Amino acid sequence: MASKYSIKESEIAGVHVQAANDVLNDTPKNNKAVFDKYPDLIVEKFNAFVAYAEGHIVESTTLAQVISVLFPIGCVVRNTDGANPHSYLGIGTWVKVDGMSTVASRADDNTPVTVYYWERRY
Repeated sequence: MASKYSIKESEIAGVHVQAANDVLNDTPKNNKAVFDKYPDLIVEKFNAFVAYAEGHIVESTTLAQVISVLFPIGCVVRNTDGANPHSYLGIGTWVKVDGMSTVASRADDNTPVTVYYWERRY
């Protein structure tokens, strides 16, 4: 049975992006496959964590401890608003990865969107 914390396929579909033909240099299908790998990985890792956590997290576990397991030092996250992940996760020192922003377009309306990459350093 799926936990209320598991990520649903319908939620994944809502965050996928479509490659912009005039910016990326492969077929739209192949470019999109690159972007789809990241949310798919998040789903796999998060659901595995939820399965583990349901049997191991105790009431004294803090949200910061949980977030630290999900986003360990050295991990890279991406967002489309350019906000430092510390502003919404509340932990860690995050550094924008130089030269690692991508322009894509949303699958539903082809609106251009810039994807920013952040690495957790501490």
